[in-house]
This record gives sequence, structure tokens and C-alpha cells, in this order.
Amino acid sequence: MLCGLLAAVALFAIMVLILVDGLGRKLLSQSVTGPLELIEILMVVVIFAALPMGPFARLTIPVFSRSSRRWDSTRSGLVC
Repeated sequence: MLCGLLAAVALFAIMVLILVDGLGRKLLSQSVTGPLELIEILMVVVIFAALPMGPFARLTIPVFSRSSRRWDSTRSGLVC
């Protein structure tokens, strides 16, 4: 759960950074120094902190499961 909290805090920091940067540019004609680099770093934190939460939420991506339609159409087109 600590990873989920870290991902949520980093995502919130990205939102605040974008808001402050946008308001600063419009209202004060100044922007935050290095917002692109900060957002890049925070996105890495969001992605890699959220990855361990996948198995707990039972998130899977069925690529070639037997119940999918894609598998049936792919299998019927194969020549052995």
C-alpha cells in the first residue's frame, strides 16, 4: 500500500506543478524552472510505484487466452 500512496502523491504533485506553471505563465509572466524534467521524474515514480499494485488488483492482460475471439480467428488462419 505504500507504493500506491507514493504513486498517488507523485501524480498529485504533477497536477499541482502543471497548475502552478500554467497560472504563473498566464498571471505573473513567469514559469516554474524545469517543469518538464520534474514531470518526467515524477512520471517514472508514478509508473514504477504503481507496478507492484497490479497483482494485488488481479490486473492481467489476456494476450492469447483461449476464450478471446482474437485467439480463435488467429488459430483458424494458421497452417500447420
